[in-house]
Amino acid sequence: MTVLELESKKKKLIEDIDSEELLDKVQKFIKRLKKNTSPCRFSIDELREEVKQGEIDAETGLGISQEDMRKRYLLV
Repeated sequence: MTVLELESKKKKLIEDIDSEELLDKVQKFIKRLKKNTSPCRFSIDELREEVKQGEIDAETGLGISQEDMRKRYLLV
């Protein structure tokens, strides 16, 4: 999408907002979308490999227990 196309879409969106209530909802929605952007995205195969590796790590005693993690991050 070009800059001009993006600007056109934004302008159209703004024109469709016809009340302060709707504007507030749009702002909240955008903030929530920005917060929930996941920095880590796996394909299905990558996710399966991560789970498999986690199971191997747990079986071999690698890793940190949930209790130790809570202590480390003061969530006890």
